[in-house]
Amino acid sequence: MLKVRDVEIKFGSVEDMKKEALKSEGKERHVIYLPDARTFSKIFSPKRIELLRAIKENPELGVSELARLLGRKQEAVSRDIAFLRAWGLIETTTEDRKVLARSMPGKIVVEI
Repeated sequence: MLKVRDVEIKFGSVEDMKKEALKSEGKERHVIYLPDARTFSKIFSPKRIELLRAIKENPELGVSELARLLGRKQEAVSRDIAFLRAWGLIETTTEDRKVLARSMPGKIVVEI
């Protein structure tokens, strides 16, 4: 079952991430550490933000339908979904031979 949660994005080193993990042990938090703003802009490119919104607003649509809705190639949408899933921003499920992407964060907070 998909669990919607808030996501915190922080900028810092691997050491910062390890310290945060120790502080947060046992707490229901999802923190993503990024090394720099370039990585942030790669994750949250305009096309990926558009895709996240489409997923949130249309959770019943499969990858092919999302691609049609956004006027993009299915392969590109599939790659972006895999990329966002790897960062913990979405989950995917399969229903009736259709891959569905589900938006996980209720809110994304960026700490600078």
